[in-house]
Amino acid sequence: MKAPTRETQVMNGTYGDANIAVMYVTFAGEGAGTVVEMGALPPTAQVTDVVIKHDALGGSVTLKAGYSSIDESVAADDDYFMTGVDASAAGRADSIAQPIEFVTPSLITLTTAGAAATGTATVLVSYKYRGA
Repeated sequence: MKAPTRETQVMNGTYGDANIAVMYVTFAGEGAGTVVEMGALPPTAQVTDVVIKHDALGGSVTLKAGYSSIDESVAADDDYFMTGVDASAAGRADSIAQPIEFVTPSLITLTTAGAAATGTATVLVSYKYRGA
């Protein structure tokens, strides 16, 4: 049995096609329900992994990571990558979401819940740029 990707040509150019976008935000007491537009990805970006690294943001603080399209042509999903990440103590959370390819320019979003957040959260987005 062969996977559908078996015959896919792997990029091997000078720079390849693997990318990591490093996006961060420093909270200064923003309340629960704060939606942060962390950064933009180009159309045809295929997100393969998302990691959140965070300070101890405050008791009861949780995070969720998702996406929205810049032009709002695609429905947003604010917890596609992960939800309920306990950020009361410093830590790291890894997404278990399946890869997703964006057809329009899209934003990675981070949303707080539970309580006001203070400290830094970094989102690492691994993606393959497939080109136009």
